[in-house]
Amino acid sequence: MVKFKNSIVFKVLIIIIILQSIIWIWIATSIKNHQAEILKTLNSQQKQFVVNFIEEQKEKTKEKTLCNLKKIINFSKTTFSYSLFNYQEEAAKKILDDVLLEDDVIKGVVIYDTVAKSVFLSAYKDHGKKIFSSKDLPEQFKKFKYIKKELIYNNEPIGYVKVYYDLTPVLQHLNEMEQNELKLVNIKFNQIYNATLQKEKMLFLYFVIAALFTIVILIFILNEFINKPLKEIRKGLERFFNFLANPKLKIQPIRINTKDEFGEIANFTNKGIAVSSKLHRELSELMNVIDKYVIISEFNEKGEIIDVTKAFCETCGYSKNEILNKKLDIFKNIKLDEIIKNVNKNGIWNGEVKCVSKDGKDYWLYSHMTKKCMFDDECKYIMISYNITDKKELEKLKNHLEDLVEQKTSKIKALLNMTEESIRYASLIQKSILPSEKVFAKCFKDYFVIWEPKDVLGGDIYFLDEVRKNEFLLMLIDCTGHGVHGALMTMLVKAVQMHIINELSLSEKEISPAEILEKFNVSIKSILKQYNKDSTSNAGFDGAIIYYNKEKNIFKFSSANVPIFYLDENEEVKTIRGNKRSVGDVFTDINYKYTEYDINIKEDMKFYVTTDGFLDQLGGESGFPFGKKRFMMLIQKYHNSSFSLQKELFLEELRKWQKDEMRNDDIAVIGFKI
Repeated sequence: MVKFKNSIVFKVLIIIIILQSIIWIWIATSIKNHQAEILKTLNSQQKQFVVNFIEEQKEKTKEKTLCNLKKIINFSKTTFSYSLFNYQEEAAKKILDDVLLEDDVIKGVVIYDTVAKSVFLSAYKDHGKKIFSSKDLPEQFKKFKYIKKELIYNNEPIGYVKVYYDLTPVLQHLNEMEQNELKLVNIKFNQIYNATLQKEKMLFLYFVIAALFTIVILIFILNEFINKPLKEIRKGLERFFNFLANPKLKIQPIRINTKDEFGEIANFTNKGIAVSSKLHRELSELMNVIDKYVIISEFNEKGEIIDVTKAFCETCGYSKNEILNKKLDIFKNIKLDEIIKNVNKNGIWNGEVKCVSKDGKDYWLYSHMTKKCMFDDECKYIMISYNITDKKELEKLKNHLEDLVEQKTSKIKALLNMTEESIRYASLIQKSILPSEKVFAKCFKDYFVIWEPKDVLGGDIYFLDEVRKNEFLLMLIDCTGHGVHGALMTMLVKAVQMHIINELSLSEKEISPAEILEKFNVSIKSILKQYNKDSTSNAGFDGAIIYYNKEKNIFKFSSANVPIFYLDENEEVKTIRGNKRSVGDVFTDINYKYTEYDINIKEDMKFYVTTDGFLDQLGGESGFPFGKKRFMMLIQKYHNSSFSLQKELFLEELRKWQKDEMRNDDIAVIGFKI
């Protein structure tokens, strides 16, 4: 028995514990994010409290100011009544000058004589100067609110006073207080929030370090204790099966020295391989000798040939496929039915048989036939013979068989040449539907296009059309598969694209990349009948669609698994990933809605779109994918170069990364400057 600490179960248990730890780290990170949201909510509530408090103070201040204003007017009303009755302007002017006009809220005062039906005295402030007049106030003062008080002398009304006021300075002061308070709240919150973020960054850094360390340990465990033994077992079995197919090969044991289940499997397998290889080598050598030199044929009870050796075929001139499951009349001096009857009667038959070959030549065999019955009661008759004719006739028959093989080989070569020519012509057709450089030059200030199919034909395709004047649609499509089947899918996509472009060019409807992806999704699923996971096919595409209106400076983007990269105003590389649902896929609902992004653009802004062929190319020292992060570093490094030079630099970086690795997929990258 394998000890528990040496078992695979124990190793898998360790892996599960490690993964569980990672999950708890993720939960802790989520809690921290929730705390940040709570801080923001408290900050908003505090701001609202400040605003409400200031608004309440505004109302109280307005009420208090108006109350004070009324008190001043009531205080001055007696003097105004006396001055009006006795027509003494100086007393009224003094009150106006020393009391009313000293208040910043009061803008102007008019004393009206109702007996004389005229203005007795008016006063107002103009750029800080106090002006008195016997006329009414200027029109600009009429926009202000006023308080009107009746003037009474000896219990009889003799006139009234109007005091025009403006509370704007007071309210403006309170607004400034509100803004200052809000700024203080923001400053304090930012201090608290930044301190919290700093702590969370450190915590997140610790989590990242722990996660990376966990991943390294996990990879090491899987590779050291599972992957390496499985690879060694696979290699050992592969060597053994190759040996079974070709016993001349040298067989090597499985090299696993551990004490776990893999070690036991390797030990048992090595023992079995050693015994089996020895027996198989001996049996194979014997069967090769028998097949090559012994003329053996097997018949069923009906006289049909069910198996023959190579020596038999060389002797009679027929190929194995020509005579299997057929009655072959090659015996001239005796009938096969008589031989079978004799064997059924006596159990054995021996004798000389004169035969005729396929080419009509005679040859002689000395044959021995016996009967052998299987466990299912099915019997067969085995005839073992040796040739007693001239050996030269055998050589002629051999040459004839070689001629037949050569003829078939030449036909196969001709068929292969025809297929290659058809594929090359299909490649020319596929290239012909690509957009011209003129339309790229018309749409963009500068650009480059990298389009390299993995095979002669590719599943990546791109289109650029001027749908209406100064309105362009750029599509980068990565169809399912590559080679011939991928190319067929690009032609279907092209047909749907032409239909969509024609519809848009004849309408004035606003162009939406998301709606175009949705039309593609409906069309492909309908044409290929891919309504659910039980559909016979599952073909579609990942793709990005860009709408660019040069005249109105509008830039829209929608995508299915194809990202867009661009440089912002700080020349930092940003990316939009788009939706993760492939167009036309059986798992994508026919009514699926894609997201549309409006990007604020400026002159000389640079964009890059790429299918997954560039990003997923294996290479480097460890055979890892190129990746989005490395692609963004390429953009950051070379974006100041011309786009024609960028194209060469991108391809050179890809070649350096790929080294001797095989090309994974079709590659399509488009970069441009608006």
